[in-house]
Amino acid sequence: EYSAPLRFQLADFAPRDNFVWVDRCYKMAQLWAPELALSTDWCVSQGQLGGQQIVQHVDKTTWKGKTAFKDTVIDMARYKGNVDTLKIVDNDIRYKADSFIFNVAGAPEEVKQFSGISRPESWGRWSNAQLGDEVKIEYKHPLPK
Repeated sequence: EYSAPLRFQLADFAPRDNFVWVDRCYKMAQLWAPELALSTDWCVSQGQLGGQQIVQHVDKTTWKGKTAFKDTVIDMARYKGNVDTLKIVDNDIRYKADSFIFNVAGAPEEVKQFSGISRPESWGRWSNAQLGDEVKIEYKHPLPK
């Protein structure tokens, strides 16, 4: 049975609902830790969608952390922005890089759209005949000749 990605489920949380999210860093970093946006390491995020969020990089085999939910001011504009970003489908995610990084979701900022490529796996992606007859990558601007 298919289950929606965690970020889609998190998008259904109310502004003040507390959450703890353990996942690959790139899945949460586009929201709250841009410096980890291309990392396939583990991260822990906690907070409230309408309040403060914290992302911690799991940098040890045995990692210990504590949850701490503070009473923060709820910002509805922040909440809406977080929910909108959480609902972006993988193929519409863009990151800063000079080439495709096939083991994270999305594509470099220079890519307008792409199709025929599978979801990310730890080792990369593959062309997927169920998604299209070919892999197609359309850039925002023509490639240099």
